[in-house]
Amino acid sequence: MQQAIDTFADWSQRHPDCDLFIASNGYQPEGSILGQVGEFLAPHPVRYVRLWDGTIVPRACGLYLVASDDATVHTWYRAHATSLPELTIHLPHDAWHFYEMAPPDRDALVNTLTTSPALGQWDNGVQLQRYAVTGGEGPGSLLGLALIWEVHDTPPKKRYHFFNHLLDKDGVLVAQADGPGVFSRYWQLGEFFVTWFDIAVPPNVPHGIYQLAIGLYDWPSLERSHLTDGRDSLPLVTIEIPARN
Repeated sequence: MQQAIDTFADWSQRHPDCDLFIASNGYQPEGSILGQVGEFLAPHPVRYVRLWDGTIVPRACGLYLVASDDATVHTWYRAHATSLPELTIHLPHDAWHFYEMAPPDRDALVNTLTTSPALGQWDNGVQLQRYAVTGGEGPGSLLGLALIWEVHDTPPKKRYHFFNHLLDKDGVLVAQADGPGVFSRYWQLGEFFVTWFDIAVPPNVPHGIYQLAIGLYDWPSLERSHLTDGRDSLPLVTIEIPARN
């Protein structure tokens, strides 16, 4: 942990206007194995994201510590940031990797994220810009959903969760994946963030056309946030689930 603190401290002194992020096992310091790092870097804030669940695009530039050697969690960072292998922290059974997103990298990424108009705009300050769906090859498979969000207005000081629902032709819930994605207290006006969810398609689901619908709700009240047009969910895309082979 001391090596992580020293690396962040040195980097933030040289780049005081850039953001610091830790991708680990927790959405916030209390649940992260590196939760104490932020205490030693105050007043420079550190924001936490959970591995496989989401990440944040910095306001101008950023340094990410990805606390896992699992190659699958590095896909997004390798695509959009620069690996800093000389800063890698080697552990007995793992390795933690640093990535830098410089201003040109950030600007190039943001230019690919926006759509006009947005696909959906919520009354809590976020709007959906893009999405990608993978998988769903049949019953018992995983349906992957990547969502690109923009904070277009100052969000309320509430704790939000995302819901991602797979519905049949009658609107009946077949499967779902919920969670914080990116902890809402880290949302900042003008920033983008990414959420990743895997929906487990039930093994007994019949062949047919299904719809993906998404939205947000307040936690723990479960009260749904509304889109600016009054709806409480956004139909995203229809998907055909083939029959089991």
